Amino acid sequence: AQCRFDWCLRVPADWRGDHTINVRDFPACLLVTVELDGKGIEHEDRILQYLWRYWLPRSDYQPANLPAMEIYRRFPHENGWWDALHMACAIPVIRL
Repeated sequence: AQCRFDWCLRVPADWRGDHTINVRDFPACLLVTVELDGKGIEHEDRILQYLWRYWLPRSDYQPANLPAMEIYRRFPHENGWWDALHMACAIPVIRL
């Protein structure tokens, strides 16, 4: 299976990238999130599966035409890389 993974960062407004880094404005949107606080990377897939397969079909929302996100609250290396993440798994949504 093929997948695409984009890393996103908040950068200063006057920052200029080079040819290998793209700067894209991300529109304001509504997000459904689950916090992964202090758990290992193996929990991320379970959270995303829960959101996509259980929560979304039973909710009044559908996915927006935007990418799902991992929103890191700390850098992974600050907690032993992938052993104790502090992040949110987020899916942009719109109300049905």
